[in-house]
Parts: sequence; C-alpha cells; structure tokens
Amino acid sequence: MALKTTSTNRLPAFLAMSVMNATKALEAEGADVIHLEVGQPSSPPPPAVNKALNAALADVSTHGYSVALGEWPLRQRIATHYADFYDVQLDAERIAVTP
Repeated sequence: MALKTTSTNRLPAFLAMSVMNATKALEAEGADVIHLEVGQPSSPPPPAVNKALNAALADVSTHGYSVALGEWPLRQRIATHYADFYDVQLDAERIAVTP
C-alpha cells in the first residue's frame, strides 16, 4: 500500500532529530559529542517546581479526562501556525492533540 503524499511533507524535520543526525555525522568523523539534544534530566526539578506540581496534583478540579481530540482553541491555533509558517492549510477539525 502506497502512502499518500501531502503538502505536510514539506515541513522541516523535528529540530532535535536534525541535531541528533548532525551529531551522528560528527561522531562518525571521530568527534567526541555530548548529547544534549534530547533531554532526560539527571537531576530532580528545583524545589519550587516540585511544590507547584504537588499543588496542581492536589487540585482535584483538574483531575479527569481531557477533551479526546485536544482543546479546541489549541487545535485552531495549531492550524493557524501551519498556515502562517508553512503555508499549509489544515482543518482544525482534523487535528488531534494527544499526550
């Protein structure tokens, strides 16, 4: 089955992946590279961040499911962003924002 080609194929690659590919090329040439392009922190967040996270978790009004396809204003803004930056027209109804 052939994949359908769309105008979104003109979009640039995810920046972190582009950086990762560039670092692979440098490593292949023998460069010693410390990878910081994709993060997995080795230290915990600052105490203020932990405090804010705990407060957010304690707020039961935020518990429950989100809108299945994502918040409508965000989906609309994503469509606008693609139009403004990539000249790609997307219907916000066809955009899904998932975790």
